[in-house]
Amino acid sequence: MSSDGDFRDVAWSEWRTKVEAELKGADFERSLVREHSAGFKLAPLYGADALRAGELSANPAAPGSWPFVRGTSARAQSSSWERLASAHSSDPDSANAELKAALAGGANAIFLHASRAVRLGLDPAQAPGPGLTFASSAELEKVLAGIDASDLPIVLGPGARAALAGSYVREWAQRSGAAANGLRVRFGVDPLGTLARDGALHASIEASQAELNELATECAGSMPKSRAVGVDSSAYHRGGANPALELALSLATAVHYLRSMEASGLELSKAADQIAFHFDVGSELFTEIAKLRAARLLFARVLGAAGITTIEPFIQVSTSPRSLSRIDPAVNILRTTSGVFAGVCGGADAIACAAYDAVLGQDTPRGRRLARNTQLILDRECHLAQVIDPGGGSYYIEALTDDLARSAWTIFQELEGEGGMLQALLEGGVHKRVAASAEARRRKLRTRKLAQVGVSEFPAANESAPTGGTHNSLKSKNTPEAGHPKGCARLDPIPMQRDAADFEGLRQQADVRAAQGKRPSIFLANLGPRARHNPRTEFARNAFAAGGFDVIDGESSGDAAPREAAYVLATRWSESGADFACICGHDEDYEASAAALAAALDGLGAKAVCLAGKGGAHKVQLEAAGVGFFLHAGCDLVALIEALLERSACAQEQTTP
Repeated sequence: MSSDGDFRDVAWSEWRTKVEAELKGADFERSLVREHSAGFKLAPLYGADALRAGELSANPAAPGSWPFVRGTSARAQSSSWERLASAHSSDPDSANAELKAALAGGANAIFLHASRAVRLGLDPAQAPGPGLTFASSAELEKVLAGIDASDLPIVLGPGARAALAGSYVREWAQRSGAAANGLRVRFGVDPLGTLARDGALHASIEASQAELNELATECAGSMPKSRAVGVDSSAYHRGGANPALELALSLATAVHYLRSMEASGLELSKAADQIAFHFDVGSELFTEIAKLRAARLLFARVLGAAGITTIEPFIQVSTSPRSLSRIDPAVNILRTTSGVFAGVCGGADAIACAAYDAVLGQDTPRGRRLARNTQLILDRECHLAQVIDPGGGSYYIEALTDDLARSAWTIFQELEGEGGMLQALLEGGVHKRVAASAEARRRKLRTRKLAQVGVSEFPAANESAPTGGTHNSLKSKNTPEAGHPKGCARLDPIPMQRDAADFEGLRQQADVRAAQGKRPSIFLANLGPRARHNPRTEFARNAFAAGGFDVIDGESSGDAAPREAAYVLATRWSESGADFACICGHDEDYEASAAALAAALDGLGAKAVCLAGKGGAHKVQLEAAGVGFFLHAGCDLVALIEALLERSACAQEQTTP
C-alpha cells in the first residue's frame, strides 16, 4: 500500500461524529473529555486543528530559536545534561565522600544543599537538620577536597544568603587557585522562594534583595559563567500547586528579581542572564514535559516585551518528593525515572534524581546509585541527549504546552494586578491559591481519580507502612527557633504534603491495630456467579487493601436463591472472623438479594456492612436493611475507611471489660 494518497485528512468534527455514533447515546464530554488540574479541558484526541495561533502559539519556532519552546539548541547535544551529585550530610567529610562516590559513578555536576540553619542565619545547634552548615569557607574547602571543582558546575542552595555564599566561594577559589572567571557556580539565591518554604529569612526582605543585587552584579562582571539568582518553585509544587500555578508563581518571582536588579543598575539583559529556574517534576509525564516547555515560552514572552530575544533560560529540575511513597518504596524508582525522562524530554539543562528510599529517611548508597544509574541509562543507553525536542510535533504536547502557558499567563497577570509576587506572598494571595490547588489535588487523590500505583491502586497485600519518620515527612513546621535574627522577614510557610500521606496514615492506623492483636478485616460477600460479581469484587479488594485491611474473599453464592444466598454468605462471614462485610455483585443480583443479605449480616453482628456500588434506585431500601457505606468510583475512600476504623474502635471499647 502506498503512503501517498491512501489516507485522507479527517477533520475533528467528522471524527467526533463517528465516535458519538459508537457511544450510542452516551454524552461525549462526560465520557471522553477530562479536566486538567490547571482547569482546562483535555480532549481524547489531538490533531493539527488543536493548535491555536496567537502570541502564545503552540507551534513555535525551530529548536534553538526564540522563544526557545523547543529547547535552546538547534542540534543534538554533544554532551548530555548535567547529572547532579547531591550532598545532604551536615558533616563536611561525609559530604565529601558522598560527592566523590557520585562523581566516580557518573555524575558530572555538584549540588550542595544548605541546612535550614544556614538559610535562616541560625546557630546549627539550635536548628539541627540535614544539609551543610557552611560554618566557614574552610568547610566548603573540606567538602570539595580532592575534587577538581574548577571545571564542574556547582549548585548552591543558600536560601537568601547571597553575601555569605559569595564570600565563601571567593575565598575557596582563591585558596584552590581556581580562576573566578572560569567558575560555573549557580548560587541559587532566592529570597521569595526561601520565605515561602522556610517561613523566614536571615534578614529583612530589603536587605536580602540588596545582597542578591550585589552578587548578581559581581557575577555579571567577574564571574560570567556563573548565575547568582535562583527561581525555585519547589515550595509551591510540594505544597500542592498545579502546573499552571507553579509556572505563574515562578514567572512572577523572576519578574520581581528582574525589576530589582535593573533598579540597582544592572542592565536588564545581564540581569536576565543571572536567573536559573528550578522546578520539581513529578510522574505525570506529558504535563511535566509541557510545563518545562511552557516555562521557556513564558520567560521569553516577558523578555520579548523588553526587546530581548537572545537570552536562553536555564532550567534545573529535581524529581518530586511529593510523588514519592513510603509504602512499596521500590515503585519510587518508576516515579523518579518518569520524572527524569520528563526533564530530558522537556529540555532541562540539569537534573537531580532523588534516591527511591530518601523518603524513608535512609537515602542509602544503593538508593543513590540507582538514582545515578537512572540518568546514565537514559543518557548512554537510550541516547535521549541525541534527540532534539523529543516532544516536538506531538499535537498533544504542543497543545498542552500552549494551554499551560495561557493558564499561567492569566494567573501571572492577576498577581501583577495585586502588586506583584512579593505583595501577593506577604498578603496571603499566594498561600490561598496554593491551598485551593492542594485541596483540589487532595480530593482527587482521596477519590482515586488521581491514582498512585502501590498506594491507592494495586497495593501489595498486607504490606505494613515502614517504621521511622512520619507518613508526611514533607510537612513544614513554622517553629520560632531561639536566637533568630531580629528584624528578619517572617510569614507562615507553605504547608507541604506528599500525595501518599493520607493513605499512609490509614496504613499506620491499621498497623497499630495489628500490633494490638488484630488487623482490621473485611469479608467480601460475593453475590451471584463469579462472572457477574468479579468486577466489583476486584474493585473492593483493591480499595480495602489500600487502607491496610485484611481482605477475605468469600466464595460466590452462585445461582442460589435469594434467601439461600443471604443465609450462606452471612454464615461464611460469621465463620471468617472478619470485622466488616462488603457485598459485591451485579445490580440485578443486588435487586434480588442485597437487602436480605445486608439484614442477615447486620443481625449476626457485623460492625459495618458495605456495598460495592452506589445502590441505585434501591439505596434507601438497602440503607434500611443495614448497609452503612457505599463503595464506588469517585467516593472518598480515605473518609470511608477512616469511618470503618472509627466504628471498629468504638465496638472494641464497648466489648472491653
